[in-house]
Parts: sequence; structure tokens; C-alpha cells
Amino acid sequence: MLWNIFQTFFRVGLFTIGGGYAMLPVLQEELTKRCWLTDEECLDAISLVNGLPGPLVVNGAAFMGYKMKGVAGAFAAVFGAIMPSIIVILIIASIFSDLTSHPWVRAFFAGARPAVCALLLYSMVRMGRSAHLQRWYNALMAVAALLAVRFFGVPHAIMILSAALIGILICRIRPEEQAEEDEHGSSH
Repeated sequence: MLWNIFQTFFRVGLFTIGGGYAMLPVLQEELTKRCWLTDEECLDAISLVNGLPGPLVVNGAAFMGYKMKGVAGAFAAVFGAIMPSIIVILIIASIFSDLTSHPWVRAFFAGARPAVCALLLYSMVRMGRSAHLQRWYNALMAVAALLAVRFFGVPHAIMILSAALIGILICRIRPEEQAEEDEHGSSH
């Protein structure tokens, strides 16, 4: 299983351009397709690691790998996720010094950016389903978080912690929400 975890994260890291957020929909698709994690577990991982210091993909890989196979799974996932970048950067640095100014490279990235945006949008839609945004208070919390981060400069970690505390409060006030959440999560 460790080799499979490494290979999966390596493949996703190798064929995904655009950083951690661009990797999310591909990684989520791979992990849920293999039944290693559910959509909800992927969203939980993303929610948690988004508020931590360090690169999203490294934190996410460590958390998801640990969830699948403990400490060894975390190491396999992290090494798999970062190895393609290390290899590609070393090759590029050793061969091309002014690569980014080359017209073909600029054209490549100009073409890749819309696809990366589409992948991010796909990931948001999929995570939105798992986050139960159809519930008015979850949708309100999502909009409030967006506004707080975008217009008031609230740090991501503070926003995620605040939303988590509000979630705890809602489940204390309305315990039937937690029971429904537990029932929904156990059906996957």
C-alpha cells in the first residue's frame, strides 16, 4: 500500500500544474476512486491544512497519507507529492536559465492557466457539496469567510478556526445537525 500511496501522489504531482490548489481536485478524485478516503475526509484534510503554516500540498499529503497508513503513509505521500517538483526544477535549473522568458514557455503557461482555474472551480463545487452549502448557515459561513479574508484581510488560519468554533457551537445548539452529519458520513 505504501508504494501505491507514493505512486499516486507522485503521479498527481507530476501531471498537475498550478500548485496545491490545482492538485486538490485531481488528488481528491484519485483517493476517492480508490476508496482510500471519502469526499468528506478530503474536505476535512483540506480544511485543516489550509490553516497551517507551510505548503498546502505537503501538509495535505502528510495528513491524507497519515489517515491512510499512519506515519509511513504520511512520508510516502509527502515524498510522492514533492519529488516531481524537485526533479523538474533541478532539470530546468540545470538546462535553462532564462526559460520563463521564452515565447513557447509563456504560451504554455498562458494556455495552462485557464485549465488550472477550471480544476479549481471543479474542486470548489465538489468540496461545496461535501460542506453541505445547501444549509443556509453553512452557505452564510462560506460567504462570510470569503468576505472576511478578501476584504478585511483576516488570516486564513483565523478564519478556519473561527468557522470551526461556530460549527461546534451550531452542533451544541442543534444536536440533530451532528446526528445527521454522523449518519451521512457513515454511509460512505
